[in-house]
Amino acid sequence: MTTDVAVRVHPKARRNHVEWGESGLKIWVTAPPDSGQANAAVMDLLAKRLRCPKSSVEIVRGHASRDKVVRFTGFTVEDIQAKLSSPAE
Repeated sequence: MTTDVAVRVHPKARRNHVEWGESGLKIWVTAPPDSGQANAAVMDLLAKRLRCPKSSVEIVRGHASRDKVVRFTGFTVEDIQAKLSSPAE
């Protein structure tokens, strides 16, 4: 089972943060958008918050854009919303 979710990324933020909005996920990462650093930070942050292997989180569209589509393997939209809505540890 795979789920694709629209993501808006804000690189060079003050802190790492994930928020679920009407149009999908909004993610703030401290990494700059150079050489894929922000993309790697997005995947690391999502894998950590979902408590899943990094291989379960993949950017499928928008590698060079702030607007991305991320594919989650093994999760439904409801699972993702529930896990990302809980406070970060």
